[in-house]
Amino acid sequence: MRETESLSHWDYAVKDICGTFATRIHPHIPFIGNITLRNHGGLEIAHIETNAERVLRSKLACRDDRYCFLILQTHGVMGFVASNGDELSLAPGDMLLIDSSHEFAMLPQGLIQQLSFHLPREKLRHITTPKRAFHKLDYHSISALSLRGILQQLRFSDVHFGAKPQDAEALQQAIIALLTAALGQPSAPEISLRDQAEQHIRRLIADHRLCPEKIASEMGISRRSLYRLFQQEGGSIAQHILDLRLNNAAADLQYRGQDALSVTDIAFRWGFNDVSQFSRAFKRELGLSPTAYRQQAREIIKPCGPAPDAVASVPHADGDNVRG
Repeated sequence: MRETESLSHWDYAVKDICGTFATRIHPHIPFIGNITLRNHGGLEIAHIETNAERVLRSKLACRDDRYCFLILQTHGVMGFVASNGDELSLAPGDMLLIDSSHEFAMLPQGLIQQLSFHLPREKLRHITTPKRAFHKLDYHSISALSLRGILQQLRFSDVHFGAKPQDAEALQQAIIALLTAALGQPSAPEISLRDQAEQHIRRLIADHRLCPEKIASEMGISRRSLYRLFQQEGGSIAQHILDLRLNNAAADLQYRGQDALSVTDIAFRWGFNDVSQFSRAFKRELGLSPTAYRQQAREIIKPCGPAPDAVASVPHADGDNVRG
């Protein structure tokens, strides 16, 4: 475990884990930067949190092009700009493949969190192209949905138990195969209005302002039509949103690492702006309070020992370290 106390230490940790990047911070905002490397039997995953103004990958740094970075955005919005002018942004749940041989800039919109999966570039030459730094995956293919499921599972996997080299190789092969299929589709198939609504909900699930009116507006349909999509399944859109939020919160509560979030942080993370409301809803739907649920999860499987994590963190203005 390593802790940093300055931007220079953050830069050193990022270089050690991800390669050479230059970080520019906001002049009047306390800098937050955390990066944790977890090694699953050889498959490296960087857990990243920062509120930097921008993070740059220079032309000189591109000489180290061993890896492609498969990004899963988990919190906040991150903008990306390539040297050829291509621009895009990632919201929570979005995935992006980055070719490390290209120059690009990352522009966090406030505090962001993301996972970066390090994949050998030589195994992805059939996907990457000299003209494009980014390859964004959409929500429409079964391959992309399956890939997101694997990445989410690895996000919350308990590193105390680790992974064998053969596990890592199998995971890497599965990830690359799904990437190939997801990026190889010439066009997105038509999807139903119900599936479109589901995509909007999952993309915005962490936003406490999420409501049927907002979803209907983004889809360009009436609230009545939106309600009807969920009534056909015998439920309501409000209950569906609540179920998704509680399921995400339950997954966070099961995490047993040193950087596990508090119940309050988990509540706010998944769109609840009142902790008491979250606790009541959680107990009503799952039968236990969040605290009791966490305790039960920890008693089912006891950790076996310390995790081989490499951590870099930068303190908030009040001196408390933030974990990524």
